[in-house]
Amino acid sequence: MRGFTLVEAIVASAIAVVVGVVMLTILQMNNQGVSNGALNARIQMQYETVVAQISRDARFANVVLDGTTSESCPLAAGAVPKAGITAVKMFDDDCHWIAGYQIVGTTLQEYDTTTNAWINFRVGPNEVTVTPASSFSLTADRKWLTLNIAVFSSFASLKDTAVSKKEVFVCKN
Repeated sequence: MRGFTLVEAIVASAIAVVVGVVMLTILQMNNQGVSNGALNARIQMQYETVVAQISRDARFANVVLDGTTSESCPLAAGAVPKAGITAVKMFDDDCHWIAGYQIVGTTLQEYDTTTNAWINFRVGPNEVTVTPASSFSLTADRKWLTLNIAVFSSFASLKDTAVSKKEVFVCKN
């Protein structure tokens, strides 16, 4: 009975190493695809939650004011459209502040009416992060709110951004 020669053993080992490397590469690419899919789902969920909540608040509001200036409810005459603002405040028919959103750096915050404080906007356990160029726009009558928001997220070593489609919302009046 004849065994393997040293050359045959080396060739077999080299083939096994090549096959192993190819299999590991395929598994790593598959794992990367799954991770990218998880990140894409997470970022899309965060974006959709932000849009849904802000749109709901805007639809129930009577007026949306620029939260970066001293605008007050009722809106004074002569207001002009505003673009590139980083904060908005929403008021009901009786001029009660019912909701607010602001961008501080890359953090999206919402106004908590129970504690009268700004808190970081969260989707589940995760804080929502936006790109530095994110902002809001308002029409002169303060009845239309446009979101110019790009939600940013990272997961492990992956990073992704869900860019706003320039979402536009109208107040109830």
